[in-house]
Amino acid sequence: AAAAPAAPTPSLDARAEARASDPLEGATVWIVALGGRGEVQPLIALGAQLRKACCAVRLFGPDAFQSLAESSGLAYRQVGQGIRALQQSRELRGCHHVELLRLWVEKEVCHTVKVVLAYLEGAQPDLLIVNHFGFNIAASAWRARGIPSACVHVRAEPFPLDVKRGGMPGFLDFLHVERSCVVQADGVTPVQHTSFSEWCAWLDALPCLMGTTRLVTEALQEHRHEAAGAMAFVGSLVIDDQKPLGDPAMFGSSNEMRKLQVFLNKGSTPPVYMGWGGAVAEKGPVHMVLTACFGLILCNLRGVIATGRSGMSIELFREGIVALARSHTSITPQDIAWYVDYLESNVLFVEAAPHEWLFMRCSCTVHHGGAGTTAAALRAGVPTVVIPMTGPHYFYAHWVNVLGVGVGFDTTSMEDMSGELLAWSLRHVTNETRVRARAREVGQMLRREDGAAGALPHIRGLVGDARSGAARARWESERQLREPTTSEEEPPDPRWAVVVQETLAEAATCSEDVWVMTDDSYHEHSFLALAVGLRRAGYRVTFLGGRPFRDLAADCGLGFIEIFPGIDAWLQRPGTVEKLSGVDGERTAAFWGWFQRELAVASTAVLSAMAEATPRLLCVSRNLLGVGIAAKRRFDVPFLLVHRLAPWGAQLEPEGSDMVACEALGLELGQPPAAGEEEWASAVEPSRTLVCLPGLLRGGVPPEAAELYAFTGFWRLDGLPPCDGETEQRLDAFLGESPPAALVAWGEAVCHDRLWMLRTALAALRFAGLRAVIVEGAARLNMEALSQVARTPVDPLENGAFVESDVMFITACPPLRCLQRCACVVHAGGASITAAVLHAGVPSAVTPLFGENYFHAQVIQDLGMGKIAGDLRVIDRGSLAFCVRQVAFNESIQHMATFRAGELENDGGVETAVALVSREIQSRAGVG
Repeated sequence: AAAAPAAPTPSLDARAEARASDPLEGATVWIVALGGRGEVQPLIALGAQLRKACCAVRLFGPDAFQSLAESSGLAYRQVGQGIRALQQSRELRGCHHVELLRLWVEKEVCHTVKVVLAYLEGAQPDLLIVNHFGFNIAASAWRARGIPSACVHVRAEPFPLDVKRGGMPGFLDFLHVERSCVVQADGVTPVQHTSFSEWCAWLDALPCLMGTTRLVTEALQEHRHEAAGAMAFVGSLVIDDQKPLGDPAMFGSSNEMRKLQVFLNKGSTPPVYMGWGGAVAEKGPVHMVLTACFGLILCNLRGVIATGRSGMSIELFREGIVALARSHTSITPQDIAWYVDYLESNVLFVEAAPHEWLFMRCSCTVHHGGAGTTAAALRAGVPTVVIPMTGPHYFYAHWVNVLGVGVGFDTTSMEDMSGELLAWSLRHVTNETRVRARAREVGQMLRREDGAAGALPHIRGLVGDARSGAARARWESERQLREPTTSEEEPPDPRWAVVVQETLAEAATCSEDVWVMTDDSYHEHSFLALAVGLRRAGYRVTFLGGRPFRDLAADCGLGFIEIFPGIDAWLQRPGTVEKLSGVDGERTAAFWGWFQRELAVASTAVLSAMAEATPRLLCVSRNLLGVGIAAKRRFDVPFLLVHRLAPWGAQLEPEGSDMVACEALGLELGQPPAAGEEEWASAVEPSRTLVCLPGLLRGGVPPEAAELYAFTGFWRLDGLPPCDGETEQRLDAFLGESPPAALVAWGEAVCHDRLWMLRTALAALRFAGLRAVIVEGAARLNMEALSQVARTPVDPLENGAFVESDVMFITACPPLRCLQRCACVVHAGGASITAAVLHAGVPSAVTPLFGENYFHAQVIQDLGMGKIAGDLRVIDRGSLAFCVRQVAFNESIQHMATFRAGELENDGGVETAVALVSREIQSRAGVG
């Protein structure tokens, strides 16, 4: 046959013109793929699409994916072993999957960051693409080198959406990675020396592509649709379903693949796929294999079970059923033999399997609800059953229910699953014509989406921005905002190295006037404790605070000056709770409006009082720091800054709350170069700051800050009854009944509406098998709200969910001895409740909402005294129930909580704080 004519070679001019018209032509793009199969494979698919567009692509990822990436034509740099290798290590075989993820972040993520940053030393790609584990790399690459980045999310549960909305999830993880490796590699600290608002602004500016279908937004709560609408959903990033077949790492080995193909071909009906990824139920692999196998046996179905890290097998089933037979005499040896024979003929156990290829050859899928697994199951066009293992999985279970493509157990985890319940779900999805038809319809829709091709226009714009020089110009313009890599400042004098007993002895002879001032009703008990301690040390003390504390201050022998009505008075106004229940922007505007008015009133009141009498020293809370500076400027009154919460860094930047003193100061705070910049710096030197936290929590604070601040321990006001005597008696009786009760104390946190909060709390505790003691708080969670929930159930499960005898409402946090009788405490990580649970030694399930909440939540988790359930804005009852069960019935957490409480008994607390205040007064005695 005649040879086909060769295509003409384009001229150099034509190539240059093409390159000018398409920025992707010849562009260099680096992709950092951190995670497991669900995170890495989509980025390989994106890299292959970019290579087709004539980009030079380099992909950094775990060794297990090297052959798959290279078969797609990508230059691959292996970094680490990946999370799967960690899951399979013998020494971690019994480790909980949440703890595994933490270990993986500490080891693999930090190692990857070091490798990528080292490569960036000698290269300058046009664009860096990361997933949600790679924020540190993106931040460092931009801060140190001006390399622009884009984030590609393949998970659509609330995490990435909340990050884009300025939420806090993950901030402390990014901070840990930065301390572990970014500082050593680059010398820059984009997270640590960035205020939280700046961090959120940077995340908002980071281009973000959602590598999943927009159908996922149907499962989002209404208040989240606006955030989702601003994100680019490009569709799922999928590798050709045949490509993984050439890589034995995708399914264990070539031998396993042959066994899988033989098994699929020999049966008359397609099998059921079952697999739970790398997660293992707390009840253990035996519970998992018994549940899975009995589900198949009861429905007379064939199955393929991917064992993952659990090690499920026929041998493990035999061990489990023999043990079960000892307590159930109805199970005979003949039954056991029949079960084993059935499994040997109808069930195949494999280590792993290629999802895209296998799922469409199954009658339905049963899985844990991972993002990638759920997407693959939906694309297959067959019904699916989701049995969650941990927090994000409940979101995908809910999504399956919303789409109508199967059964999602969004309120039940693997811990509570039984063979009978699994069998019911299998019968439903395989026999219900409507479900199978809907699954086919959704599968066809998703298979038409080409996420990799859909991402190209967005990436083309980013590369064009970089290659045109616009990105570099922005980076140059930000140069003055970047911190230097080294500091030549002298370390401050360690003023707080004092002997407490000697200082207190000296203080007993003093009769100086000290004013203790705070702005927040929820923290005033601690400041009141400091004031009482100073009075007992011989000082004349005046307490400046909210109206609710007037009588209490008088009972403690303190002078009192009311400087604001207090947050309780504001919360009782009509419409306030409704405003706080709105979307984030409305809630923030409402709270900030009140806060500005409150601070303005406090500023005027304090300065007016000082015109009549001048104290020797003023102790101020963080939000009244501007007032302290104004007092120093006008009346030459020195002040000490008292942190009720943890300090984030060594430097205190001006905040909105400081602007209330601008007029009195004549400064333009926060607008560098400000007229009073030097005065601000000298006024807030860290050596004059007390922190009302025990040294036990020092590890959660940046090291340079931990060395500067004085950690005194918690301040408690002994003998203060948190609730009235009658309530205390009823609470004692309630806690003495069975089953045990959990305390829900969300304090000032208000999210969505109060009925949503109450429904979530009650349903979660019901699923956890606990009764409820609920502190009314700012959301007004009370009996009236409970009656509204009962009148308007939104879910059949709410009918009869809680009766009046199962729940008790109180208006304030209970006394310490009552707190110690609770199975656990559900709270938002506020400073006061955190102090209470740490002292009581009670496990915590924390649902943080505000910035400082996340610090306290992370500290509780790091100390082993509880778990972070998830952001209060996005938590669902299934995730909360899972976390509550983890902390309330886990002996190791209970023992650790008791142990840590014992450690805190040795804290100096108020005594240490009084000694430090005394030393400050004495050091100034000779000063004019």
